[in-house]
Amino acid sequence: WKDSVSQLAQMRDSLNELDADMRRQCDRVTAQTASMLHGPIQGRLATIGMTLRFAGDQISEKDLATIDALLRACEVDLMRAAWDPRGDRVLVAQVLDALRSQWAGLMTITWTLTPDVSDEINKDSLLVRSLETLVADLASNASRHGGAKEVHLEISLSDSHLHILARDNGSGPTTQMQPGIGLGTMDPSGPSIYIDPDGWCCVPAVISRADHQDSVESGSQ
Repeated sequence: WKDSVSQLAQMRDSLNELDADMRRQCDRVTAQTASMLHGPIQGRLATIGMTLRFAGDQISEKDLATIDALLRACEVDLMRAAWDPRGDRVLVAQVLDALRSQWAGLMTITWTLTPDVSDEINKDSLLVRSLETLVADLASNASRHGGAKEVHLEISLSDSHLHILARDNGSGPTTQMQPGIGLGTMDPSGPSIYIDPDGWCCVPAVISRADHQDSVESGSQ
């Protein structure tokens, strides 16, 4: 009887760990899909709609080829959102390269990130996932609310937080910004938004390292 109780307890713990892992994967796919739908996919579909509207019955072969390319890019984005992240460990460089690829043709995304900071972030897979969601939200907001065509991400680390400063050449939000899944996980007061002396719209954001460390330690017990 004692052996049975012990085995059941182990099974329960294993199922709880599996449930927590599945929830994390589901949250990640949900966040990534939402960012894509409201970001590059929405932008590409808007471009297609405007092209069809203005071309009317006189649409050219060149326009059709452009529309086909945009639709294929949307398909790639949706396939990426459905990808199972447990197959390979995702690194910061892959996250940023994927973000730049998703926005190709709509907005140019660059970043500043030192190798030592990248290596430190890569040690915590949950921190990488949070970074992925947050930068996607920052890019989406820059395009949707400010009409930006360029975004530069300055990524750095302190002992307690991961810091991201998004600088874009848009006008900034013309209405009150509603935080998405990435920014929505931050302080309820929301990130500060300001225009720097060079005319760039700046949005600083932070991710607590302590919160992720707690998650890693509890998951390893």
